[in-house]
Amino acid sequence: DADLLQKVVSERFIVYTDLRAPDAGRKLATNFEVLFLVIYEDLEAGLPAYSNFGKLPVFVFAHQEAFDRLARAVGMEGFAGYYSPLGMLAFHAELPTRSRALSLQIHETTHALVDRHLVAEDLSLATWLNEGLAEYYGESDVRRGRLVPGRHRNWRVDAAPSLRGGPALRRRGDQLTGPLAVRHALREGSLPTVRSLLSTPNEQFYGPRARLYYAMSWLFVHYLKHGAADDAGDRFQRFLLYVFEGYPIEQALETVYATGLDELDAGFRKYVTRF
Repeated sequence: DADLLQKVVSERFIVYTDLRAPDAGRKLATNFEVLFLVIYEDLEAGLPAYSNFGKLPVFVFAHQEAFDRLARAVGMEGFAGYYSPLGMLAFHAELPTRSRALSLQIHETTHALVDRHLVAEDLSLATWLNEGLAEYYGESDVRRGRLVPGRHRNWRVDAAPSLRGGPALRRRGDQLTGPLAVRHALREGSLPTVRSLLSTPNEQFYGPRARLYYAMSWLFVHYLKHGAADDAGDRFQRFLLYVFEGYPIEQALETVYATGLDELDAGFRKYVTRF
């Protein structure tokens, strides 16, 4: 809506929105800047950021219909928000809950940070790690206005719809439903092995079992960062440093965690049952 259009320029972002609140653009820009800093702070040990490619445009549409027109034009249909390596973030505000909207913003901002500042130029990150990192941060708790990486709760209290106010409701959090799907697949013997996850092609990852692959990738990142060793956090930083510079993932895992993929798989499966 051109009559409501706001443009706010911050250090790393240019936010465009037609949300009605007069300070919506400023609040969104502040949110994206804070998310960037918090996520990078959690990753930064041993991971120097590459120089900025310039300010990243962010489009936040009040209505899904307008967002969908842009999504079709750039080949990103079927999503409520996305990061495009062409150089943009885009979202719409007609989501069912505030927490879902925030989770989506965190997820896609993680993609932008990793792609634009942490991965070596011309390197394509493995899908499971790319999505696993974005899910790890996107499904982390936000407590008293601050992201707590890796923390998760079983239930959320939301206001609906997402950016428009409305009655509060209590629902099972996505932080629980994803792990439950992984646990169910483990019980019935259909959970992929870690070795197969590492080589899952995009068409399979984003296919009919996409929800399972997203959740498994998130939990495997969580395991590598919190459960794979007593010093798992430090090891995870070193693992990312290797991978972001182009070192083969399987070799990076075996070198940093000093074990084979079969042993990592066995440890991960035990982790899933306790998550």
